[in-house]
Amino acid sequence: MKNKTFNQLVELIAEVTGNEPKNIKADSSLDDDLGIILDDDFERLIAHINQKFDVDLSAHDLNDVIATVADLANIIDEEIELG
Repeated sequence: MKNKTFNQLVELIAEVTGNEPKNIKADSSLDDDLGIILDDDFERLIAHINQKFDVDLSAHDLNDVIATVADLANIIDEEIELG
């Protein structure tokens, strides 16, 4: 996980969810710690991520793969590297 991606992701999650950036850690659970409801909020978050990072992630495909902020940052890094 790259620090730049992680830091940008933290800011984006804070903006979308209303959580304080200081409370968003690498091991924060998207649903339990940050209150991101996977059926609704997650799709909106992924749409923002796709726009900000110029990637094409699918909320449906990631639903069972992503548990923490670090997981999400790693997927974004992989997508950026793959182009």
